[in-house]
Amino acid sequence: MRLSYTVLLPVLVAVLCTAHNAYSQTSHYIEVESIPAVAPWELSTDKSDFSGTGYFNWTETSTITRDKQGILEYTFSLSSAGKYIIDFRGRRDHEGVCEGEAYDQCNDIWTKMDNDSWSKTMVKGSWDTWIWNNRWEPQHGVIKHELQLSAGSHTLSIAGRSKGVKIDCFAIYLDGSSRPDAPTNPNATPTSIIEPDQSQVLAMGSTITLKAEGDNISWAYDANSDNLSEIAIGSGNEIEFTVPTGVENPMELTLICRGDGGAVEQIHDLSASATSSRPLQYHLTHTKSDRVFLIYSLQGRLIGKIEGGTPECREQLKKFSSGAYAIREMKGTMNFISSIQ
Repeated sequence: MRLSYTVLLPVLVAVLCTAHNAYSQTSHYIEVESIPAVAPWELSTDKSDFSGTGYFNWTETSTITRDKQGILEYTFSLSSAGKYIIDFRGRRDHEGVCEGEAYDQCNDIWTKMDNDSWSKTMVKGSWDTWIWNNRWEPQHGVIKHELQLSAGSHTLSIAGRSKGVKIDCFAIYLDGSSRPDAPTNPNATPTSIIEPDQSQVLAMGSTITLKAEGDNISWAYDANSDNLSEIAIGSGNEIEFTVPTGVENPMELTLICRGDGGAVEQIHDLSASATSSRPLQYHLTHTKSDRVFLIYSLQGRLIGKIEGGTPECREQLKKFSSGAYAIREMKGTMNFISSIQ
């Protein structure tokens, strides 16, 4: 059966969308003390310049703890798939159990993402100061600085490994974007972007509404997602924004939203200004209830998916937002690019 719909939209090409995500985030700044400490981790405030209300100190005196103890679990959600940096802020001090230790001691923890294997994660750098500098070592000699994560919910687990190591917080953000800022007020409402949705392609020259949840919200953008320049948009939980024109290589824009509850970023693909209102014809091959359609930006970034039988697809088609996408239809172990007319 061949399924066709005609939809009136002011764009030039066929579009698809994902379900609306009210709290789209591609970055998180998480204080370790946002959950209770699990022994032998202890909440401490002895070292100054920590963020939040304190940090966790690993009090086990063995040089290395090989079995996983004091497991901490942090659950967070991502609005889009991609390569993500998981960066820890930690320290080690030449005192107590670490007094006189060599440069490669007192500096690592165990970490695990979802159901993956545990990895040694090093918070490596100077002594006696807080540092952002870590790397994952899933196997001896194999070093990783980023992880490929899907959209949706994830759980990061942390356990102690080296004596004397201290962990203050950690950040999760898309590779190539800026590390999110610490919340200025730990008790503030977490900053989140409500509109536009992460899946929306923004037409250059169009005026859109920016909406966010949080306190003392301010907005900025990076016109080509290279982090070389950031331009202020304005302040407020709901403001109007005119998408800049002439952006290329890549045709992307990073929206940056800051508030007392932290900062979040969203990367959007851009399209040329669209003025035609010619009806669009969707031709979506669909015969069974187990079809899955993966949706990509024209730059090759996975946006999301739709799935189900004919009624479910019909409802999801009604939610499409303006923009051009590539669609890959999955059929069991086979997949191919679906035609769009």
